[in-house]
Amino acid sequence: MLFVAFLLSILFLSAAGADSTAYEVLQSFDFPVGILPKGVTHYDLDASSGRFNAYLEGSCSFSWKVRIS
Repeated sequence: MLFVAFLLSILFLSAAGADSTAYEVLQSFDFPVGILPKGVTHYDLDASSGRFNAYLEGSCSFSWKVRIS
């Protein structure tokens, strides 16, 4: 189990290289880039928890069309 956590940490760190954009990081984990709006200025990726934060210059709003359980 510890090996799996270590391997995932390495994958997170390699995907979030200094030159990668937030959109490229999403693609590296097979997420569609369309889940983020245009204009992301920077991001944080915590390799230990997998927490991903994207930052915008302005506000952003969205709504769900499908209920997620």
